Amino acid sequence: MLSMSLITLSTARTQWAETQMVGNEYSHYRLRLRAESGWEQASDRLLQITPLKWRALDGALVSQFTAPAGREGVRTRVLLRRAAADNPFISLQAVARQADGEAPTGRVSQTLRLLTVLTPLAETAPPLILNGCLSTVSAMDLYPRASDSSAAGAALWQFARAACPLPRSVDVHGGGLVDNAQGQPADSLWGRLFTVTREDYAQLANADLASPAARRRYWLAGARPGTLVWRLSLGSVAQPVVLVFPAAAGCPRFAAGVHIVGLVLIESDCPDPLAAVGVEITGTLAVDGALNTGNARLRLKHIQVADPARSRLALPALRGVRVPGSWRDF
Repeated sequence: MLSMSLITLSTARTQWAETQMVGNEYSHYRLRLRAESGWEQASDRLLQITPLKWRALDGALVSQFTAPAGREGVRTRVLLRRAAADNPFISLQAVARQADGEAPTGRVSQTLRLLTVLTPLAETAPPLILNGCLSTVSAMDLYPRASDSSAAGAALWQFARAACPLPRSVDVHGGGLVDNAQGQPADSLWGRLFTVTREDYAQLANADLASPAARRRYWLAGARPGTLVWRLSLGSVAQPVVLVFPAAAGCPRFAAGVHIVGLVLIESDCPDPLAAVGVEITGTLAVDGALNTGNARLRLKHIQVADPARSRLALPALRGVRVPGSWRDF
């Protein structure tokens, strides 16, 4: 009887331990799912119109919120961290635990890369991108990143079938010429500069028509016969814009005093002078063809020249992409 009792107690204890292990495993799995749900909520908030509130902490910017406990009594705390305000890489960590603070907990962490209408290449592009040659008889100033220093970046990206020597009247302010195509033209600059199709961009631009001009971020010029004269100054360092002149609109002619902050894409050759007097663009001017500046004075600046704290054009995020290799479930 004593032996039977000991065997029964041992079996019961083993079954109890197994039950506890299964229960803990289920609780951990349930909490991990709640943590993943909190992570998804955080990634959704990053894409909402109302921005999250960030504060400085240990040399970075952080934002956090706590999801309601709900019926299951599980509270999820989410912490977001980024190196700088314009840094598109954001680390999201979600920790789910019982509202009473008892173990176990579920933890999920992964880095998200925010994408705008522009590719990462376009966000940090030099002041001028050409899918052709540059002809000019006037002065042109290209201010690259860290201009007039030993660390100056590229002033011009050029795609051309033949060698296109840079006119002496162009001052690159310490920057250099980068032939991205190695002597071969690009089929189109659109695929290199945009993460959306032309149709999707047109929808974004049409949706922006309902907003005041000062708040519009996406501009699309309409097709007009003859030379289109562009008279509007657009954008700011904090709110850069994207201005596209489709091939049907031809190459525009900028009026005197126009200043645009953002990316300007002209999807055609510019055989006639781009401006009568001059134009200033802080960001990038991209021409899907050859460019003739005539007697106009062009001043093209990288966004970092206008604000040393910025390294890229900060446009609204359209979606987020999980960075491979950054997933942690612990």
